[in-house]
Amino acid sequence: MNTLHFLYHTTPGRLLLKPLTAPALSRTCGAFLDSKLSHCLVRPFARHNRIRLSDYEMDNVQSFNDFFSRSMGRTPSHRPGSGTSDRPVRRPFISLAGSERHRASH
Repeated sequence: MNTLHFLYHTTPGRLLLKPLTAPALSRTCGAFLDSKLSHCLVRPFARHNRIRLSDYEMDNVQSFNDFFSRSMGRTPSHRPGSGTSDRPVRRPFISLAGSERHRASH
């Protein structure tokens, strides 16, 4: 059973979901992710998501949220659509239905 199934399809999960989605917790987590204390989360996040930190300018990254507004100054050729390839950039079609069949038909 994955986490989402637990949260949405079990009684204990639904009981946990209410406080997890409360505005106060959201603001608290947002404040933490804006703080310097959250900087320690950047490397594990990058490693888990196979992001090479050497491709990015990390000098001004003070918090986890800063990581998402960093520059790609060192190797702009890694940016999709940077003009280094003759192939067009494919953007995924995002459907509210979320089905693969729906995306394939568009």
